[in-house]
Amino acid sequence: MTNRVLRRVLIVHGLIYIWLSWIDLRLKLYTTPAWFDGTLIRNHTLLLQFRYTNNEQSRLLQFYTPELFHRTLTLSIEHSYMLQRFLFVFLAFICFHLYLRKWFDAPVSLCGGINNETMLILPLVYFLYNFVAHDMKRLVILCRDTLLPSLPMVIAVGTIRYITRDRPVLGGRWQLSNNLEGILDGNALHWGFIFIFGVLWVYALLQYDRKPVFLKRAFLITPFFIAAHILAGIITEIRLMLPLSFIVIPMALFYIYPDVSRSLPLETRQKN
Repeated sequence: MTNRVLRRVLIVHGLIYIWLSWIDLRLKLYTTPAWFDGTLIRNHTLLLQFRYTNNEQSRLLQFYTPELFHRTLTLSIEHSYMLQRFLFVFLAFICFHLYLRKWFDAPVSLCGGINNETMLILPLVYFLYNFVAHDMKRLVILCRDTLLPSLPMVIAVGTIRYITRDRPVLGGRWQLSNNLEGILDGNALHWGFIFIFGVLWVYALLQYDRKPVFLKRAFLITPFFIAAHILAGIITEIRLMLPLSFIVIPMALFYIYPDVSRSLPLETRQKN
């Protein structure tokens, strides 16, 4: 992407994403009264003292970034968290837009633009994309090339989790029984991980062979991703499924806009 195109994305589309980020922040504040009743400040203090629940305590940037804003910009703790959320949502919109621009034009990228351990799934995406069947030598090399670059990430997350090992886990460490009970009972909240993308799940699978090879291979992580969250996550928190939007939404858009798929270079549509 040229500098001129990037500047246009940041200016023209950026203004729209600023507006959407502000709406998201207003909705968050409206639905979270604990933000201004002293709970946020109390929790922030516990986080800085490493006395909070393991889930939140292990996400260092979640509380150190607002603390940085608080100290350098002299903002209140509440407004420091507001600034962090606003910037994070805005940057998420921009990054997803630029990601979609790899295949789609600006209007479609705009429509698709919707600090935790989720990043640990990324090495699996790399492995699946580069996997070639019936080639043991390449498989060994691929395992090496997948594991070695992943070590710093694994060590960092493992170290943080070890330091916070004595802190209680919010909601309990294992959620399999609760999640399965809700799913089997047909509880709509427990089926939210499907509802979050709605018919886009279907569109993502239709004409599967015409999708770019990267998306097809990356889509294979979906059952592992969902299973991990059913095992140890609170599945009613459908925000946990948002990382899959980087796979499901582009795949769905290829079905909705088939001309884009036909215009792709051959090497992006098939892999030996």
